[in-house]
Amino acid sequence: MEHAIYLTDIEDLHLISSNRFKRLYFGNETCDKLLPNIDGYLQLKDFCNAKEIPLSIVTPYCVDRGLDLIHRIIDLFPENTEVIFNDWGLLKIIQEQGKKPILGRLLNTTRRDPRSVSYTHLRAHETSLHLVCRLLLE
Repeated sequence: MEHAIYLTDIEDLHLISSNRFKRLYFGNETCDKLLPNIDGYLQLKDFCNAKEIPLSIVTPYCVDRGLDLIHRIIDLFPENTEVIFNDWGLLKIIQEQGKKPILGRLLNTTRRDPRSVSYTHLRAHETSLHLVCRLLLE
């Protein structure tokens, strides 16, 4: 069994002090406004390289600002880096950059799953260019 840790804050990297964890999942799967800036991801990249720990980048449902930021973030990492996506708009970006797309929990859940993002949260991020698909939510 692989031991992994899921972190959402760069400040928590100190929690990985041993070789106990074989993978680091990092990011936020619910809101693009909670993602660190590019400098935070550069720090994360250096940390993973120094510890020789594989990284999986976790991404949320996004609006335009979030899509642009995530595009720049995943460009920082080598090919075949796992990127867990929770927004169909990211799939093409991930594939074009040679990363390994992994379907996220928000796209792979049922309505009764307590981890599912709420319809209200999705609508809060809706723009005229990125409409929430109401059929997927019913």
